[in-house]
Amino acid sequence: MTQEERQQKFELFVQGLGIPLEVNIYKFIDEKLLGILLPRFLIIVGFILSHFITGYVERICLIFTILIISLLIFVFIYFRKHNLSQKPEVIINSDGIYTQEAKFWEWKDIQEEQIEKTDKDSYLLYKYPNGHIRLSFSSYSISASEFSFFLEKYRHLNNTKKNTFNL
Repeated sequence: MTQEERQQKFELFVQGLGIPLEVNIYKFIDEKLLGILLPRFLIIVGFILSHFITGYVERICLIFTILIISLLIFVFIYFRKHNLSQKPEVIINSDGIYTQEAKFWEWKDIQEEQIEKTDKDSYLLYKYPNGHIRLSFSSYSISASEFSFFLEKYRHLNNTKKNTFNL
């Protein structure tokens, strides 16, 4: 059996387990503060400007326009936040872990991977030959418990890949 055939069998094995071949984790576009403050700022500016406009109809039009702009900005930020950034910050698969900070490391080079939970946040911790990683989950598209599940599964799949499929 060739290397390529073994790789295909391994991929079928992983798919049979219901686990994706890799998990891409994106960072939320951090616009929470902007989404809260910008519409309020526009409303306040609108009310301030409305005092300088003399006509009643013009004031109503200005206030209505500011409210619509604020709503549109809120909807834009909401959809951008749920769309996420384009480039994954973390990729985990049966070969190893990639992060923006440390780049890609194979499982054989990664030590002491764990999820640390504090009162305010959870962190991915692991050591690699050139240092260590501590990533906060607060701004990522995956929860710490989900990531912990994949961390354990992909580490186990790496061992299965080496020992059973000779890859």
